[in-house]
Amino acid sequence: MLKEGNRGTGHIEMLFGFAFFIGVVLFLFVIIKVGEVGVSDESFLLEELEENFIKDTETVLAKFYFYLNAAPTACFSIDLGDYVSSPGLNAVVKVDGQVAPSGLSGGILSVDSAAQEYYVYLDEDLASGTLDTCALAPDYSLGPIEEQSFSSYDKIIEFKDLYYSNYEDLKGDLGIGKRYDFSIVFENESFSMERQISSNINVYSKQVIIPLISQDGEIELKEAIFKIW
Repeated sequence: MLKEGNRGTGHIEMLFGFAFFIGVVLFLFVIIKVGEVGVSDESFLLEELEENFIKDTETVLAKFYFYLNAAPTACFSIDLGDYVSSPGLNAVVKVDGQVAPSGLSGGILSVDSAAQEYYVYLDEDLASGTLDTCALAPDYSLGPIEEQSFSSYDKIIEFKDLYYSNYEDLKGDLGIGKRYDFSIVFENESFSMERQISSNINVYSKQVIIPLISQDGEIELKEAIFKIW
């Protein structure tokens, strides 16, 4: 028969053993830091990579319609007023889907076209024209502004430059951490950023469609494949 003292000692040893186990688990949890995730978290990392890439390359395009009540006989200008609330915006004007000669300066948009209906695209990443200011159109109507987010060509190229020039810091900014590598492959090879992958390593990938906007306001849907390994 066990004495009471021996029973108490057994209970204490069980408590110490349990406490030691909990301590080990907590220690392992603490040393697995953010950005140094385990093998089961590749899907999370792919989501983070996609979201942060889109955030870093995103631009907000403003678009509106305007109508001249009489067909112009020469170059004309309109005062955009509150439509151009931010400095540094550039404008692309389109008639029937084609870019018209135009220029934006001090909130005054000038257009050289004989049409009456136009769509105007405003964004800092667009390639604005250099048309001089013309006589103000006497009578016109401005439609409401619509805003949409796209990845811009220019910002993707800037991101690609960082990929090849400052890769480790970029990984940290994207939440990838040191244990993983990544690449982004586009249909358009000039946007792709890749590194050599060993043949004996597991590669996890995700295919997405990204809306892009070029400097002349052309909107395209491009396939991109995000990879981590």
